Amino acid sequence: MLIPCKILVETNQPITFFKELEPEKWYQYTPENHFSSDKKPIISQYLINHYNHWHSIDRLPPEILALEKKTNTCSYKMVQDTETSQWRIYSTTPDHQIDIKKGILANIYQQEHLPSQLLNHFEDPKFIHAWIDPDTKQLLSIDLPRLNLSFKYDSEQKRLYSEKYEGFFISVDQSLKPLSGFTQGLVLTNDKQERKFLLPLQRIIPDLSLNRNIKLDNTEHDQYAVLEYTLDSKGNPHSNQIQGKLYLVSLHLAQKNYDEAYKLLKYKCSKISAYSKGELTMLTSIVQTTQILDNHPKALSIRLLAYTLYIKEINAANKEKSDEGLDSFGQLQLLRKQYLDYLKLIQNIDLFQIPLESEFEILKKISLNGDEKELNLLVARYNYLSAKTGLKDIQSSLHDFRQSKSLLVDTPPVSVDIPYNILDEIAKSHKENPIQPETMDYRSAFSFFDADRLLTQQFSPLYHDARQGINAENLRIRLQLALSNNNSQ
Repeated sequence: MLIPCKILVETNQPITFFKELEPEKWYQYTPENHFSSDKKPIISQYLINHYNHWHSIDRLPPEILALEKKTNTCSYKMVQDTETSQWRIYSTTPDHQIDIKKGILANIYQQEHLPSQLLNHFEDPKFIHAWIDPDTKQLLSIDLPRLNLSFKYDSEQKRLYSEKYEGFFISVDQSLKPLSGFTQGLVLTNDKQERKFLLPLQRIIPDLSLNRNIKLDNTEHDQYAVLEYTLDSKGNPHSNQIQGKLYLVSLHLAQKNYDEAYKLLKYKCSKISAYSKGELTMLTSIVQTTQILDNHPKALSIRLLAYTLYIKEINAANKEKSDEGLDSFGQLQLLRKQYLDYLKLIQNIDLFQIPLESEFEILKKISLNGDEKELNLLVARYNYLSAKTGLKDIQSSLHDFRQSKSLLVDTPPVSVDIPYNILDEIAKSHKENPIQPETMDYRSAFSFFDADRLLTQQFSPLYHDARQGINAENLRIRLQLALSNNNSQ
């Protein structure tokens, strides 16, 4: 529908816009700054951000229509009281009729006694709409328009009941023990003592201090999705949706709850079908949220595991690379550094092991830029993973590069013991190359061993197994036993 408009241009004056929003009734455009003050906005920030405001001309009582910017529909009307000169904000129908039953929109800064304060930890007060009876000032309902949530107030039970989740009301107890440092969720309960936990889908801001407090950034957008969780008897949140589980992984990781984050990511977040766009965004968030702030080895392995799920999906769907995603050049360079750190750390530290098939996916993405020591480390790991999993990637640059490089490099450990047949081979070689096992460490144990035989298909897996996770004392004991048995024959 075409709406007649007028534009008034005067010398040294701001341009003025007029619209005929009702038959023969003209309204003047009112800029956003008219509703703002230095301390607190006169109306809710949501109305300022989402609506254009039009002030009536030559009309009593004066009124201002709030038209939604995208649809140009009227949802709110402000009417000035001719006696007090105060403005009252009403909810309206699309044809500009006032919804009397809804009440008037209260300025919650001036109504501090309202139980809407229960929601201040969940939503910025500037975006909370509290509707009250115009005569009694009794609270009627509360809307959270950015989160698409509404609550009706029961004055007898003094409860705020959710309109979306029937029978559930806002719990007085908002504590959540598994996420004790997190306060921006909303706990709902019902008369059966069942509980739900609502989380706005917002960017996580980790705390640099040791108290594990984290925050959500609610300043980036004007609309947010809300994730729903059920709480068990111990207060642990559970979701039936992959996106909800991945977001919970991000929260646990940001709070340094590494065990919870790893178990949830590894065992609950895999899919047979393709990940949705929102789920891929969550995987990206897990990788990027703490990669600069948290250098803990377990955090490192969790991020790498999330990355393997991401690139597996990208490869399966044959999706194009994104300069802004985890396939960007800068992110791949960071991935390479983190993976090299992972390979070095697992030699001495007990951290979460990435599944070998998943780790192989990371290796296929690794750049060959770097010094020779790093390249040898990557090539050796490539061969180890190929031997263990049977996987090969003829398109990988490492596949070609490894042909010309020695595999006698330190290989990162996994939790296996030295096979006795390897020790037998060492013992046999000991006849020709006498050594003193009581003074030998686990690295020099193989220095005399036939390297050519170790690189064959038969011995390569055993060789790599033998180099994994063995401390010097364990090796000396078992090697001494093998040598003793060999010498006695």
